[in-house]
Amino acid sequence: MSRLLRRKIPALFSLLFMIGLLWPVPAAGADTLYEVTYAGKIGAAAVRMQLQLKGGAVAGSTLYNRVRGPYRLQGSLDRLRRIHLQEYDRHGRLVGVFQGRLPSLLQFYGTWSGPEGLRRLGFNLTAAPPPPAPGQKPFRAGIWSRIGVAPYEPATLIIAASTPQGFRFTLTAFSGSHTGVVTGIAKLNGNVAIWTDPRRGCRLQLAMVQDLLSITAFGNCSDTAGAGVFFDGDYHEGVWNEPLPTLVDLGVLDTPAQDSSFRELVGRFYDLFVETFHLLSPAEDLDGLGAKVMVGWVRGLNGSDEAIVMAGPDGSFSAAVLDGERIRYFSDMPGFQERPPRTVAQWCGRFPEKKLVRMNERAF
Repeated sequence: MSRLLRRKIPALFSLLFMIGLLWPVPAAGADTLYEVTYAGKIGAAAVRMQLQLKGGAVAGSTLYNRVRGPYRLQGSLDRLRRIHLQEYDRHGRLVGVFQGRLPSLLQFYGTWSGPEGLRRLGFNLTAAPPPPAPGQKPFRAGIWSRIGVAPYEPATLIIAASTPQGFRFTLTAFSGSHTGVVTGIAKLNGNVAIWTDPRRGCRLQLAMVQDLLSITAFGNCSDTAGAGVFFDGDYHEGVWNEPLPTLVDLGVLDTPAQDSSFRELVGRFYDLFVETFHLLSPAEDLDGLGAKVMVGWVRGLNGSDEAIVMAGPDGSFSAAVLDGERIRYFSDMPGFQERPPRTVAQWCGRFPEKKLVRMNERAF
């Protein structure tokens, strides 16, 4: 649970923390094999795709209409549910690359490109909810937590009293400081449960996919929540308990070696940077050092939760992050340990009311 939620919703955090002590769960899906069949289109071509997912490894096949197959798929899935697949023909030749996102096990979308990257087509694939496994009791009462999302976008489903037609639930989701809450009765319809809001035109489908509860939103559900908030995703039984992503996962840094050096520089404040880079954007290197500059902020908390990281081509850094009434500044760039480079100084100038604190010691 991020500092954002601890600060903005202390009552909910305290409740979930106490439940977590009584009902801890490991990170979901690490040792579970999920087998899913998708159908949809890549550009105008109809396709069926079968995937086997276990931890971060993905394998499978594609079968196109009017094309011999199947083609073999091999790739990976990261902790933020971004998926990379390479597609090979029966002779082992690379014929395509899928780059996309798996917001839930029942949805897969992104871009397919040819082996040279010259031809690019969008794709959108969906899977039908599977029938329940023998002896499986779906939609168990209790807390379910969304997995595979960054710490700024958690969601919690609480299933309460059941009725002959379905069950009562409360679904709460966040995107930064923005929230969305849906409460009502989901009606059983075969192997899924459906909740609808005819006035807003929003429909939620809840389905069990092995040990995960998958939620898919249809129609206009944005009116039920603040900007950027979404309800789709896979939910694991229990309280959310996943590790934070790294700055490489988030796209702030490029390599694990960079990440290791940055961790050494900022020490215990590394998590503060991670929890601040919710939304991010490249910025100009005003010093002409050939540095990669990224600025980040938490949705709805501009001015209180912001950061900048300037990564030089020599492996050095200048970085700053807001921390209450302070701007914590870190640098091992030659000539900029005591004073920020122009790029960082201009960013710091946006917060004249905050005190600049130079953090010169490593590994504190």
